[in-house]
Amino acid sequence: MVRPPHTSGQHQWQDNIIKAQRFIYDENDASYDVIVGSSLSGRLVMDRLPHMYNLSFGGLTIFDGLNILAHKETVPQRIFIEMNVVWKKEDEGFTSSINQPILYYLRKMFPSLRDEYEPIGLLGDRIIPIITNRMTSYMQKKETANDLSVEKEKHNAFFTRMLNIQIESYTQKLDLKALDESFKNLKLYVNELERRNAHVIFYEMPVNQKLCYLPLATSIREKFHEYFPVTKYSYIYAPDCSEYETMDGLHLGNEEAVKYTNYFKSQISQLSIF
Repeated sequence: MVRPPHTSGQHQWQDNIIKAQRFIYDENDASYDVIVGSSLSGRLVMDRLPHMYNLSFGGLTIFDGLNILAHKETVPQRIFIEMNVVWKKEDEGFTSSINQPILYYLRKMFPSLRDEYEPIGLLGDRIIPIITNRMTSYMQKKETANDLSVEKEKHNAFFTRMLNIQIESYTQKLDLKALDESFKNLKLYVNELERRNAHVIFYEMPVNQKLCYLPLATSIREKFHEYFPVTKYSYIYAPDCSEYETMDGLHLGNEEAVKYTNYFKSQISQLSIF
């Protein structure tokens, strides 16, 4: 499978659709390992992970990626499933738009019907790089002209506000019944993938150190070990969270994304799964 270029979507929803369609209609992807994650895993630097496909969708969950895998005729040998955002359900609107039988076969036979080949999307492929270059040049000039301390102060205020929101979310009383339902659903997916001879590996994306050991994060780890014992499953745990500030408490910045991707790659090389 040739590494796909950037998506041509005009918004996050269409970006997700295009990424899913590229994976669904590629007939050679079974030879690739697959990452299934949320927007946190969307920060992984895939150029550093050859022979891997990233089924991580902005605003969606691992269950949306798992649903796509469940509908594939062949599944990859190794599937890496993110641990962080497991309590959210799949988006039925997204999965139904991907799996609609008539459209599925029409798009399979006629690639021009796929979202990435819409005229506006193709036009965007030509225009976006031009706009990006001009904006970058403009911002560089602006940063030179403006007081950088003011920009930094605004960034710090945004970061603090977003981090506090995440801290509140991670400390709220958990709905253990709903969490168990999510893990039961995940278990069904994993059992089916294993039945089809796939090896499942769980991994954890690093978040800000103030979130790492709050109730939500620790409860999720405990549930994973309960449903998927370490004696049977492989795990790639997050590195020391103090080394990652993040942009908003959850999502890695560019340099942090490179750093974690290198860590992730090094951990994969140590797995005793062929």
